[in-house]
Amino acid sequence: MYSLFGCTWAVGVCLMASTLFSRGAENSPPPYRFGGGERIKIVVPGVDSLEQVVSEDGYIALPLGGLINIRGKTFPEAQAAALQGMAVNSDNRKLSVALAILERPVRFVSISGEVKKPQMMPINPGAPMPLVSVLAGAEGGTSEADLSRVKVIRTSSDGTRQTIVYDASKLTRGGDGNETSDIGPDILPGDVVVVPRGEVYILAGDVAKPGVFSRKDFLLNPGEPARVSRVLFAGGGLRVSANRRELKVIRTRPDGSKEVIPVVLADALKAPGAVQKGVEVSGVSDPILHDGDMLYAPATGGVAIYGKVRLSGVYPTGGEHMKLTRLIALAGGFLDHAKTSSVTVVRASNPTRPQRVDVSSVTKEGNVEQDLELDDGDLVFVSERLL
Repeated sequence: MYSLFGCTWAVGVCLMASTLFSRGAENSPPPYRFGGGERIKIVVPGVDSLEQVVSEDGYIALPLGGLINIRGKTFPEAQAAALQGMAVNSDNRKLSVALAILERPVRFVSISGEVKKPQMMPINPGAPMPLVSVLAGAEGGTSEADLSRVKVIRTSSDGTRQTIVYDASKLTRGGDGNETSDIGPDILPGDVVVVPRGEVYILAGDVAKPGVFSRKDFLLNPGEPARVSRVLFAGGGLRVSANRRELKVIRTRPDGSKEVIPVVLADALKAPGAVQKGVEVSGVSDPILHDGDMLYAPATGGVAIYGKVRLSGVYPTGGEHMKLTRLIALAGGFLDHAKTSSVTVVRASNPTRPQRVDVSSVTKEGNVEQDLELDDGDLVFVSERLL
């Protein structure tokens, strides 16, 4: 059994079309278009009917001679083209033609990428399949899939290619009483659906949680940029020994070369859209990480303090200056009998000329000039005063 569509030269093209399944009159599926491979029959009164298979590039032979191309055409367009082609070789002003499809070839949709079952999925050309059904047929995305950036690649009849990026992360299949359930766009025969791998970022160096992380690990919303401040906040931040002034984003270019982007954390935390303790703040320089980027935090050497303090040791500066009084506070303060009027500071930049600092004049008299700014590698020694 086949569908028959007739038209005459006198009255134009008449289309007898069967009703196709649709989601509503305002959102009916697109009309069928010839793609090659269909077995058809052309009937012209007074002329032997002609059965044939449409060539893969869309050509058919006409009963009165000649060839026409119907690839990409709808039924009315194909019949009009056939009628026009035959009229060239006929003087019959009442010429009529009927076109029937005897058999439609199986069409496919390709789905690949981060899905559990990549495949060529058969699809009825007259009944487009929603994206949610295509994804379900591929058994959904893998654990590495980024469903917020699913690509639908469509090639038109003239060979031009269009790519649509669709957020399929919240698609629902309906049946839950929700009339507004999103089942995604219609997928047509020949479409290619690609589910990409989610972007991953590498945290390395003096960070709280080094390793490889996905957007999902950082709870990034679809479309939300992966800024340095956001990634650091979600990844637990930096260790106290990290150099906050010399963070680096290391990016691999397409040609394999490396690009190094310096980042100062204090500036990043002031950048528009930056996050500090869960609150968005504003400022100037917070780079967006790309897929595969490494965020590297070098360690600092710190400042050492020994002698008559409660907690001797090396204290990181975070790559910034540290006041002498702050270092002493971090070390728990002075012990009894500490010689606070003559604390020795040995500069890493000039170790042969140690400095003597009266810290008591800073704490008791407010002599802030004596409160030196220390750098990585400096050494502080607090001696014991004589009784």
